[in-house]
Amino acid sequence: MRKFLSYTISSTVVGIPWVVAAQGRIPTYNPVPDFAGPQAFIDKMGIIANWLGGIILGIAVIMIIYAAFTFLTAGGSEEKLTTARNTLIYALVGVIVALLAFALPAVVRTFLV
Repeated sequence: MRKFLSYTISSTVVGIPWVVAAQGRIPTYNPVPDFAGPQAFIDKMGIIANWLGGIILGIAVIMIIYAAFTFLTAGGSEEKLTTARNTLIYALVGVIVALLAFALPAVVRTFLV
């Protein structure tokens, strides 16, 4: 049973990003990209911020799930409860950082354009 549960969880963690990525739209081919000007800089920064924000948000969600699991299996141990509480705090800080990463291009756009 443990092996089955382990395989199910690992295949879900590995498989869900592929399913979500398959739902994107097909990008159009732009033979001459515009790398000059503030708008191109903001566009590139937005792409990088979206990627980093998504990665940070994904890691934060995994940390929240881990903290919840640690809370549930602590069994009254103060050490495990403290570890779970700290993990949850760090995960929430990660969520805030990820949301700031998504907002960063909009803030820069107000100053440059």
